Amino acid sequence: MAIHPIEFDLERLLLADHHDPFQVLGLHFFDQPPTAAIIRVFQPHALAVRLLAFGESREMYRMRAEGLFEIVIPECDKPFPYLLEASYGDGVRHTFHDPYRFLPQLSDMDRYLFNNGTHYEAYNRMGSRPATIDDVEGALFRVWAPSARRVSVVGNFNSWDGRVHQMRSL
Repeated sequence: MAIHPIEFDLERLLLADHHDPFQVLGLHFFDQPPTAAIIRVFQPHALAVRLLAFGESREMYRMRAEGLFEIVIPECDKPFPYLLEASYGDGVRHTFHDPYRFLPQLSDMDRYLFNNGTHYEAYNRMGSRPATIDDVEGALFRVWAPSARRVSVVGNFNSWDGRVHQMRSL
Protein backbone atom coordinates (compact mmCIF):
# COMPACT_ATOMS: atom_id res chain seq x y z
CA MET A 1 0.00 0.00 0.00
CA ALA A 2 1.48 3.34 -1.08
CA ILE A 3 1.73 6.26 1.34
CA HIS A 4 -0.03 9.41 0.15
CA PRO A 5 2.48 12.30 -0.30
CA ILE A 6 0.73 14.46 2.32
CA GLU A 7 1.10 11.68 4.90
CA PHE A 8 4.82 11.51 4.16
CA ASP A 9 5.08 15.30 4.57
CA LEU A 10 3.11 15.18 7.83
CA GLU A 11 5.39 12.48 9.24
CA ARG A 12 8.48 14.52 8.34
CA LEU A 13 6.93 17.60 9.95
CA LEU A 14 6.16 15.71 13.18
CA LEU A 15 9.74 14.46 13.27
CA ALA A 16 10.96 18.06 12.73
CA ASP A 17 12.68 16.87 9.57
CA HIS A 18 10.83 18.76 6.82
CA HIS A 19 12.86 21.14 4.62
CA ASP A 20 9.80 23.33 4.00
CA PRO A 21 7.03 23.10 6.62
CA PHE A 22 5.16 25.81 4.66
CA GLN A 23 4.26 23.04 2.18
CA VAL A 24 2.11 21.46 4.90
CA LEU A 25 1.21 24.22 7.36
CA GLY A 26 -0.71 27.41 6.77
CA LEU A 27 -3.31 28.18 4.10
CA HIS A 28 -3.52 25.96 1.01
CA PHE A 29 -6.01 25.77 -1.85
CA PHE A 30 -7.46 22.67 -3.45
CA ASP A 31 -6.28 22.50 -7.05
CA GLN A 32 -9.64 21.46 -8.52
CA PRO A 33 -13.23 22.68 -8.23
CA PRO A 34 -15.17 23.16 -6.11
CA THR A 35 -13.01 25.91 -4.71
CA ALA A 36 -11.98 25.44 -1.11
CA ALA A 37 -9.02 26.03 1.15
CA ILE A 38 -7.50 24.15 4.04
CA ILE A 39 -5.57 25.58 6.97
CA ARG A 40 -3.23 23.31 8.94
CA VAL A 41 -1.42 24.19 12.16
CA PHE A 42 0.94 22.32 14.45
CA GLN A 43 0.37 23.09 18.11
CA PRO A 44 1.60 20.04 20.06
CA HIS A 45 0.87 21.57 23.48
CA ALA A 46 -2.69 22.70 22.66
CA LEU A 47 -5.85 20.84 23.59
CA ALA A 48 -7.84 22.73 20.95
CA VAL A 49 -7.28 25.34 18.25
CA ARG A 50 -9.85 27.72 16.80
CA LEU A 51 -9.72 29.70 13.57
CA LEU A 52 -10.70 33.35 13.95
CA ALA A 53 -11.72 34.77 10.56
CA PHE A 54 -14.62 36.48 8.81
CA GLY A 55 -15.94 37.71 12.16
CA GLU A 56 -16.43 34.20 13.54
CA SER A 57 -14.62 31.54 15.53
CA ARG A 58 -14.52 27.95 14.26
CA GLU A 59 -13.10 24.86 15.96
CA MET A 60 -10.31 23.16 14.02
CA TYR A 61 -10.28 19.37 13.69
CA ARG A 62 -7.48 17.58 15.54
CA MET A 63 -6.24 15.36 12.74
CA ARG A 64 -3.29 13.85 14.61
CA ALA A 65 -2.83 13.22 18.33
CA GLU A 66 0.62 14.85 18.12
CA GLY A 67 -1.05 18.26 17.73
CA LEU A 68 -1.86 18.74 14.05
CA PHE A 69 -5.11 20.62 13.51
CA GLU A 70 -6.89 21.52 10.27
CA ILE A 71 -10.02 23.13 8.95
CA VAL A 72 -11.56 23.27 5.48
CA ILE A 73 -12.93 26.61 4.28
CA PRO A 74 -15.51 25.98 1.52
CA GLU A 75 -15.92 28.35 -1.41
CA CYS A 76 -12.56 30.02 -0.80
CA ASP A 77 -10.16 30.81 -3.64
CA LYS A 78 -7.92 33.60 -2.33
CA PRO A 79 -5.80 34.31 0.77
CA PHE A 80 -7.43 36.06 3.72
CA PRO A 81 -6.22 37.33 7.10
CA TYR A 82 -6.87 35.08 10.08
CA LEU A 83 -5.85 34.48 13.67
CA LEU A 84 -5.54 31.28 15.66
CA GLU A 85 -6.59 30.72 19.24
CA ALA A 86 -5.00 27.79 21.07
CA SER A 87 -6.36 26.46 24.37
CA TYR A 88 -4.01 24.69 26.76
CA GLY A 89 -4.48 22.26 29.67
CA ASP A 90 -3.88 24.93 32.29
CA GLY A 91 -6.87 26.95 31.02
CA VAL A 92 -4.73 29.51 29.21
CA ARG A 93 -5.84 30.68 25.76
CA HIS A 94 -3.39 32.28 23.37
CA THR A 95 -4.42 34.21 20.25
CA PHE A 96 -1.77 34.64 17.57
CA HIS A 97 -1.06 35.14 13.88
CA ASP A 98 -0.12 32.02 11.96
CA PRO A 99 3.50 32.49 10.81
CA TYR A 100 2.90 29.93 8.06
CA ARG A 101 0.39 32.14 6.23
CA PHE A 102 3.08 34.51 4.96
CA LEU A 103 5.04 34.18 1.73
CA PRO A 104 8.87 34.13 1.75
CA GLN A 105 10.22 37.57 2.64
CA LEU A 106 13.59 37.23 0.90
CA SER A 107 13.36 38.38 -2.70
CA ASP A 108 14.56 36.39 -5.69
CA MET A 109 17.21 39.07 -6.29
CA ASP A 110 18.45 38.80 -2.68
CA ARG A 111 18.75 35.02 -3.09
CA TYR A 112 20.47 35.38 -6.46
CA LEU A 113 23.05 37.84 -5.12
CA PHE A 114 23.59 35.84 -1.94
CA ASN A 115 24.13 32.57 -3.82
CA ASN A 116 26.61 34.30 -6.14
CA GLY A 117 28.54 35.74 -3.22
CA THR A 118 27.85 39.30 -4.38
CA HIS A 119 25.19 40.40 -1.90
CA TYR A 120 27.17 43.17 -0.24
CA GLU A 121 24.30 44.07 2.08
CA ALA A 122 23.41 40.55 3.26
CA TYR A 123 24.00 41.75 6.83
CA ASN A 124 20.80 43.81 6.39
CA ARG A 125 18.80 40.69 5.56
CA MET A 126 20.14 38.01 7.91
CA GLY A 127 19.50 37.37 11.60
CA SER A 128 16.47 38.61 13.47
CA ARG A 129 14.81 41.74 12.10
CA PRO A 130 11.63 43.54 13.18
CA ALA A 131 9.10 43.60 10.36
CA THR A 132 5.51 44.47 9.56
CA ILE A 133 3.83 42.32 6.91
CA ASP A 134 0.18 42.85 5.97
CA ASP A 135 -0.23 45.11 9.03
CA VAL A 136 1.09 42.34 11.31
CA GLU A 137 4.05 43.36 13.47
CA GLY A 138 6.61 40.71 14.25
CA ALA A 139 10.09 39.58 13.42
CA LEU A 140 11.78 37.92 10.48
CA PHE A 141 14.53 35.45 11.19
CA ARG A 142 17.02 34.29 8.58
CA VAL A 143 20.17 32.27 8.95
CA TRP A 144 22.70 30.78 6.58
CA ALA A 145 23.25 27.20 7.71
CA PRO A 146 24.21 25.14 4.64
CA SER A 147 24.87 21.92 6.58
CA ALA A 148 21.87 22.09 8.90
CA ARG A 149 19.10 19.50 8.53
CA ARG A 150 16.64 22.01 9.97
CA VAL A 151 16.46 25.32 11.79
CA SER A 152 13.77 26.39 14.24
CA VAL A 153 13.06 29.51 16.21
CA VAL A 154 12.61 28.69 19.89
CA GLY A 155 11.74 30.72 22.95
CA ASN A 156 9.28 30.99 25.80
CA PHE A 157 6.58 31.85 23.21
CA ASN A 158 6.61 28.20 22.05
CA SER A 159 7.65 26.44 25.28
CA TRP A 160 11.19 26.06 23.90
CA ASP A 161 9.88 23.41 21.50
CA GLY A 162 11.86 23.38 18.24
CA ARG A 163 9.09 21.49 16.47
CA VAL A 164 6.64 24.41 16.71
CA HIS A 165 8.34 27.10 14.58
CA GLN A 166 10.31 25.14 12.02
CA MET A 167 11.79 27.32 9.28
CA ARG A 168 11.78 26.78 5.54
CA SER A 169 14.91 26.14 3.56
CA LEU A 170 15.40 28.41 0.57
